Amino acid sequence: HELLTKPNEWQYLDESCGLLFAWYTKPFLDVLKTIDVSQKNVLELGMGGSTLWWANRCKSLVAVDDHDDWFRIVQEGLIEKGLIEKTNLIKAVNKSDYMQPLFNGMKYDIIIVDGSYRMDCMQAINETNIVQGGMVILDNFEYTPEVMELPLCRTNNLHIYAQPFHYMWRTAYWQMDNFEIMSDNHALNSQNQKVRRNMYNLI
Repeated sequence: HELLTKPNEWQYLDESCGLLFAWYTKPFLDVLKTIDVSQKNVLELGMGGSTLWWANRCKSLVAVDDHDDWFRIVQEGLIEKGLIEKTNLIKAVNKSDYMQPLFNGMKYDIIIVDGSYRMDCMQAINETNIVQGGMVILDNFEYTPEVMELPLCRTNNLHIYAQPFHYMWRTAYWQMDNFEIMSDNHALNSQNQKVRRNMYNLI
């Protein structure tokens, strides 16, 4: 299908494999290209041309979508490219179906949130479904800045990549190194940090 093969003005072709790069901002793609994902287990919540690119690159891919036509187009593309065997596709009919891979006991190295129920998906991510040091990618960060209110998003390193000459488009990712959930109480957090750093003798 041409949606999977012909780049639009904001998409790029991966010359190394002949597939469209995942539709993220160009500065983030430049970072992503440097990361070896060949041994990574990936969960993609929201399918697209990116699904083919990830399936070609990673060790295993679970991909979810709730749009009938889009699901069929991507499925046919995976079959055509010989990538369907390493991909577990889930056609969701409701939010429970869509989010099921976050509650099935599997741990992923990379979780991509780029479809429906974005805040719900981001809120559900924790140490039961993402490995220590894993990556959580959120495309179109500009539409859900409230993710920064989520404790896990506050306590891990955030990297945001803006698309040049494109108003507000942002792809963001978190490196999930810390699963210690901070309290919403700023004074308590400050006190706990001082205890951990043995700073009370300085007060």
